[in-house]
Amino acid sequence: MPQPQTSARYTSRIQKGGALLDEMRHLVQLWSAAPIEDNRSELIRSNPLNKATRARIADVLNRIFIPRFVEGPIPNAWQLLRPLEELNVSLATARPLYFWFTALAEPVMWDFCTEFLCARRSRGLLSVEVADAVSWLEGKHLGWSEIVNIKVSRAVLAALRDFGVLEGRIHKRLANQSIVSFR
Repeated sequence: MPQPQTSARYTSRIQKGGALLDEMRHLVQLWSAAPIEDNRSELIRSNPLNKATRARIADVLNRIFIPRFVEGPIPNAWQLLRPLEELNVSLATARPLYFWFTALAEPVMWDFCTEFLCARRSRGLLSVEVADAVSWLEGKHLGWSEIVNIKVSRAVLAALRDFGVLEGRIHKRLANQSIVSFR
């Protein structure tokens, strides 16, 4: 299984949108083989996600969809997902694949799972707090402000909940059927 390169730079873009599973699934269905700028312009113009502003749909495209599913570590991953969407597969079937592509494209998520959550599970510790994620992230010495560290940590934890790795709205814990054993 390919892993993000260790030289991959962490970004804070996940705070613009964690899993956004419904939106990503819809965009996979709408994206075409046309040039990126043509797709982007059309989707911003038509706003199929019904975002409040064009700036928000542009953020979703530029900071989330395109880096993960168009220009990510697996280029044009949307083409691999499209047949599943055409078959209208269940969320339970699609979720692990979207998680995998997202984790590959978001090294902060990948590393949090492989370094922090796997170690925690092996020690029998199932709960995860925002403070735990912030502490792990601060240990990376990224030079981000405390606010950015908190926002990124919250976004990672929320995305992992949406992907089924964690459970709980406020108090997070590793899910029983978690897919964290992908190390």
